[in-house]
Amino acid sequence: GTPAARMPQVDGRAIKSRAARLRAAGTAAVARHLAAQHGRTVTVLTARPDMGRSEDFTAVRFDTPQSEGTLIRTTLTGHAAGQMHGHPLHFAQNTRIPTAPPARAARQRR
Repeated sequence: GTPAARMPQVDGRAIKSRAARLRAAGTAAVARHLAAQHGRTVTVLTARPDMGRSEDFTAVRFDTPQSEGTLIRTTLTGHAAGQMHGHPLHFAQNTRIPTAPPARAARQRR
């Protein structure tokens, strides 16, 4: 019984066409974003030994394993499959982020 339910329905072919155009626009926007990142040096928070996220949440892949939960200054050297490729710069500015205690252990200390 919503107002939208009373509106004329859109043809299924039009829905599929619009969705395809939207997906293509999204893919193009990601490609432009990644291309603009090439050569920048950013800080990446490692989520896994081979992957992390930059400050703007761009996925960054590493060729060599990195410590999880570490902030690493990284030069972005290229991109493929929707992710940047990063070359870590190893020096004292890389910082280990402490992990939070498990929820159960935190409750037991109260």
